[in-house]
Amino acid sequence: MTTRGSTPGTNGPVELLTLADHQGFSLRAFCQACDRSVELDQPTLIARLGGEVRLDAIRRRLRCRQCGRRTGRLLVGYHQPAVPDP
Repeated sequence: MTTRGSTPGTNGPVELLTLADHQGFSLRAFCQACDRSVELDQPTLIARLGGEVRLDAIRRRLRCRQCGRRTGRLLVGYHQPAVPDP
């Protein structure tokens, strides 16, 4: 995991920087021009770009498939697995 701003072995803040750091998170790209959003396929991104690619590099490459504009907006969300009812 890539960290910045924290001391190893402490409970300080951790900044997730690379695609590999975001396992267990979803990545969504949003186009501000046409309001389209899509969840990014992380295994495909890792296969193409490698797990150590930084999210800011992915953000710069985003282009909307609907309107063709560069979106520049990438949101990260954490989705906890559903717990079955007892």
